[in-house]
Amino acid sequence: MLDYLQLDYDLKVVFPPNGDTRKPEFLKLNPQHTIPVYKEGGFVINESRAIVTYLASKHDKSGKLLPASDHKARATVESRLYFDAGTLMKRVMDIIVSLERHFRNRSALDYYFRNFL
Repeated sequence: MLDYLQLDYDLKVVFPPNGDTRKPEFLKLNPQHTIPVYKEGGFVINESRAIVTYLASKHDKSGKLLPASDHKARATVESRLYFDAGTLMKRVMDIIVSLERHFRNRSALDYYFRNFL
């Protein structure tokens, strides 16, 4: 989105398994210790959907990315933004629960994820 909007930015790579999201300087930006995080001046925001919505509403002068006056078009855009949080994630979790019930053995489930997904 930043490239599309031709905005300058300083990308900082954060690697959660190394504890990068639990370092004090990161926790000052985001106490939830999740990525992504966007900082613009003194304003800090996290969560990818909130970030792209903010960027589109502030920086897209054409209004095509997040239509402000066409409520139906905006609702369509927002439904696409939130698809994974509702529809997709529920189905993924249903599959995971089903696999857990089927295998009942954590090592078998780990083997499945390592070798088949």
